[in-house]
Amino acid sequence: MILSIFVLLSVSILCISYWKAIRIGTQSAYVKKKEVQAYFTARSGLEDAISELKQGFAWVSGNVDLSDQWVASDSNTLYKSTVAPTPLTHFDYPCTYSVTIIGDPVTGTLNFTSIGYVGNPITENNKLTFKKVLQGKMILSVSSEIHVIELKEN
Repeated sequence: MILSIFVLLSVSILCISYWKAIRIGTQSAYVKKKEVQAYFTARSGLEDAISELKQGFAWVSGNVDLSDQWVASDSNTLYKSTVAPTPLTHFDYPCTYSVTIIGDPVTGTLNFTSIGYVGNPITENNKLTFKKVLQGKMILSVSSEIHVIELKEN
């Protein structure tokens, strides 16, 4: 009987240990998934902004030529969201990207910051929101193409 109790206790400890390891692995996989989603959300913001700039639109708030999904938060920072009145439709999870561009493509280098949020940044709950920041520089080439010459993740 004592041997049976010892075996049962040993098996129980092993099961609990495996359960904890699986739980930690599942949580880290969830965090990694959300970080990757936030990265690609920030990257989408950058690509979307480049698309607007390639069409020759000035990157300032109040510009009627920009897509109506862009909402201004200050003079050179615009954002799009899946929770906006005209939501992003190419994301199947709640996300927002915010893009800041400083400079004029005609005169030289543009500095940009693209921030991707996955979750609901409106609630400001850091446990539910994942964030990635991409920073870099763009230039206008001789053939009037916009090229990203520097891109780093913060």
